[in-house]
Amino acid sequence: MTGRGTKNIPETKLENQRRFLFLGRVAVPMFGLALAVLVSSCGGGGGGGSGGIAPPAPAFSSQPVTTSSGVFQGMDSPLGRGTEFRGIRYATAPRWTPPQAPVAAMDTKVASTFGASCPSVGAPNEAEDCLFLNVYVPPHTKADAQLPVLVFSHGGGFVAGSGQLYPATSLAADNNMIVVTLNYRLGALGWLSNSKLAASAANEFEAVGDAGNYGLMDQQFALRWVKDNIAGFGGDPAKVTFSGESAGGISVLATLTSTNTAQNLFRAAIVESGSFFYYTSQSAASRQATLGAAFESDLGCDSASCLRSKTVAQVLASQGRIFGRYNLGPVHSTKLVPLAPKAALEAGQFIKVPVMQGITANEGRFFLSRLLAPLPTTVQMLAAGGPANYDLQNPNGYCGTAGAPATCTYSQIIGKVMASPTPDTVDAAYLRIMNPTAITSDFLSLLATTYPAANFKNTFLNNAPSADMAISQLWGDAIVACPARAANSALARFVKVYAFELDDPAAPQAGNMVGFPLGSQHTAELSYLYDLGAALNTDQQQLALSMRRYWGNFVTNLDPNGSSLPPFDAFPVAQIFSPGAGQLRSAPDLDQRHFCSGIWDPIRAATP
Repeated sequence: MTGRGTKNIPETKLENQRRFLFLGRVAVPMFGLALAVLVSSCGGGGGGGSGGIAPPAPAFSSQPVTTSSGVFQGMDSPLGRGTEFRGIRYATAPRWTPPQAPVAAMDTKVASTFGASCPSVGAPNEAEDCLFLNVYVPPHTKADAQLPVLVFSHGGGFVAGSGQLYPATSLAADNNMIVVTLNYRLGALGWLSNSKLAASAANEFEAVGDAGNYGLMDQQFALRWVKDNIAGFGGDPAKVTFSGESAGGISVLATLTSTNTAQNLFRAAIVESGSFFYYTSQSAASRQATLGAAFESDLGCDSASCLRSKTVAQVLASQGRIFGRYNLGPVHSTKLVPLAPKAALEAGQFIKVPVMQGITANEGRFFLSRLLAPLPTTVQMLAAGGPANYDLQNPNGYCGTAGAPATCTYSQIIGKVMASPTPDTVDAAYLRIMNPTAITSDFLSLLATTYPAANFKNTFLNNAPSADMAISQLWGDAIVACPARAANSALARFVKVYAFELDDPAAPQAGNMVGFPLGSQHTAELSYLYDLGAALNTDQQQLALSMRRYWGNFVTNLDPNGSSLPPFDAFPVAQIFSPGAGQLRSAPDLDQRHFCSGIWDPIRAATP
């Protein structure tokens, strides 16, 4: 790689980064192949583009834009639908310090190359100098257009990803709005909360003693950059919507609670599959005392200078040993995030703006391959129909006792998933659905009755009953769907909320993951919003166009409704997106679809 861009990165390396973004790790090869269909080309095409509409002329790519970071000249979009400004540096940040304004470049830079992605396990050689953003401007935009703006924060479990993976040409062009995608610091480099790094003096993001949340500081600094500079691109700094998916969605929820640092940076928020955080956030003190201390011990350090002297490779290696895949992200009880999100939203102590928040119908199918262990080979899993089905058919140590292998019962499999979703205890601490004391035999029996395998047919296996599909739905309901509903209920007491769910059994990245169809798994909606090169059929192309218009209407008018679109009712009704004639339908029964009030809300209420 050459410095600040991806121009000379081989496509195979970029592809590996994209796969890692969704997988966390490529544990099951077939899953990586299925996702490669989704992200095989960042150049657009398929249904992610204009849906067959002839592209208009490009925008003002020849007109330089002056910003606080320097003067930048854009490039015509590869889709022929506007102008792109790639790789604009919005901040610099020495390791484990708040971001700061960069020194403005002296000469005009042609912004045709993406900036470096932040270091991650999937791309460990990227530079720590990685705080770049990209601006997508629709065709025929004038400098004084005052267009609405969407700022998008990427997912990747806080350990992977970058803004460049989400080309937003069509989203911008279809709605005559500006879209900004951004990088933020990842992994331990972005989210380590350690007492040795605690702020010794208060600053704009930290009180004395605060540590962690550096990646969230980056995102809020990017919002400040947008507020200060977007007018030069034809945007309106007073009409900014902050949006994110998965880890990015968690970041948006956390920023909603950032009443000390993020006021007046955005006027609306969109959260896609980011409701994990509602119940699972940790305090900074707790993170420092446990994982933060373990991290410094693993690196053999007892000072901030020692921690900062370690190479990126050493930091990432220790991160894998101590944090696993899911134990990084925002911490609360700091200046940046004063309260746990549940407490903040229920008390109305958050930035009160309209919110769109949604999920996919089958969130858990994305994660199932990591919920059970030890995993047999892919061939064995495929023959059985998945890891849970394999354990129901074959004796194994997972459900054995006293060293004697045994086959699992369905309730045992559910119990394993509930108590410890992965063999990595740190992962289990983050993903655990509830306090282990709540997992009684009666409750496991209730779950087995509520989610019977017979109700979940595997279309890849002659519609045979599938324990894997049943358990993945159970997990997705508990971890994503019902927390999203709870967050929406809390938000709706104070602000307008629009809830949605994507339900497309043949979503673009659907494939055969260890023997069962992925359907509308976690991340599925992204192919309908961004130019990911997915091969969409005619109905899916129309759904993609409609979804982009709903998003654009919300960014423009704070309301997703618009002419020629089916009505999008506000919460407590949720809207389901599906391809075909009924592409949007109201779903007052979304609670029942995910067993929230019947199963998950009561058990949450009983959990300390």
